[in-house]
Amino acid sequence: MKRLYLLLLIGNLSCSGITKIEIPDKVVDLGLYPEDSSAKAYFLIKNIGANTLTILDVQPDCYCTTVTMSRKEIPSGESTLLTASYDNSAIGAFQHTVVVKANVENGSFVLTFRGKVKQNNDG
Repeated sequence: MKRLYLLLLIGNLSCSGITKIEIPDKVVDLGLYPEDSSAKAYFLIKNIGANTLTILDVQPDCYCTTVTMSRKEIPSGESTLLTASYDNSAIGAFQHTVVVKANVENGSFVLTFRGKVKQNNDG
């Protein structure tokens, strides 16, 4: 009975253990964008570890940013795309972050995007 319990425990740990990721661009510079448009930053997240990558939570740093993901369970060797959309109604430079909580070392990682909103010229 103890052996069965130990095997179940070890199997459970290997399924939910930490994994390693690769993100080619953790900081994305969007350049200039016209006001009253939506700027989008794309982050490719690849699971290069042995365990399934599980995205537990995604937290943008302000209400002006929305985040979508193609999927939240990423098997070893596969990738997901995280899209951060910024409603850039304010003129000037911006920089925002998205904290992603997952089964990775330290429990989370941070993605950053920035750019500059230029004023529309009427005429």
